Amino acid sequence: METHVVAQMRQFAGGLAKLIEHWVEHYHQIGHGYDMHWINQPNEERKAVIRSNREFTFSHPEVVKRRDRIFNNIKRKTSAAAVAAAEERKRLKTERRAGYVDRALALRAAAGGNDAVGESVQQH
Repeated sequence: METHVVAQMRQFAGGLAKLIEHWVEHYHQIGHGYDMHWINQPNEERKAVIRSNREFTFSHPEVVKRRDRIFNNIKRKTSAAAVAAAEERKRLKTERRAGYVDRALALRAAAGGNDAVGESVQQH
């Protein structure tokens, strides 16, 4: 045990105090998530039982392996309407960008700007 402590104190600036502070903060964030998840459960003892059962279950290696397999095999289909809407947004964005470039080049030409610079902007 002491070997690990010494190695960690040397590895982390500020020693274990900084590392422990990080763990405590992380656990507060996790606890807040649990609190928000079961906010409608009025019985604190029941909340504690639910939480401990879920932590035990989801830390079991076989459960973790099966959950990963399930979530990795889910294929979400995008509807044709959503694909069409995304393509339309992309087309409109490209048209707007081209319009801005054309107006900028016209303003530069009207102001007597450098044509070589305008040509390089138009190519990109």
